[in-house]
Amino acid sequence: MPNQPFRHGYDRHQQNKDSRQNERQHPQNMSEAREYLENNIREILRMSKSDYAKEIISKTSEFVKHGCVQLKTHQIRNIYGVVKRHHEVSAIQAVARPHIVNIAGKQVDPTAKQAVELFEKILEAVENKEEVAECQLFFEAVVCYHKYHHGDKNK
Repeated sequence: MPNQPFRHGYDRHQQNKDSRQNERQHPQNMSEAREYLENNIREILRMSKSDYAKEIISKTSEFVKHGCVQLKTHQIRNIYGVVKRHHEVSAIQAVARPHIVNIAGKQVDPTAKQAVELFEKILEAVENKEEVAECQLFFEAVVCYHKYHHGDKNK
């Protein structure tokens, strides 16, 4: 019998750990995407009419992939649910923003906190009903990309 211990289970666990670390090791992509989205909040709030819609969607995907790893699926869906329920600017400002700030306060991971803070900035910029609808579309995209990139692994 060889002196080496059986390592099959260890290797599988190490592979899972390595893949989780790889998901977190893209700060440049995440910060670049976050910076792009922060600088284009007005375009996000008119996304369906914007010439930059494809780039906004692409950066949103990249941001969610690298910046929302630590956000749980239910937290993303809760944000979307609150935004989706309210159709008035005053309701978005009075209900959705405090809800998002509450989620941000619960985050330990700095990238997750930055992600939620970006979401709060987007809600803060909403000024009319058309932008409320565009904001809802943006958060729907965030939910979809979170499901695509992270699945149900962190409910």
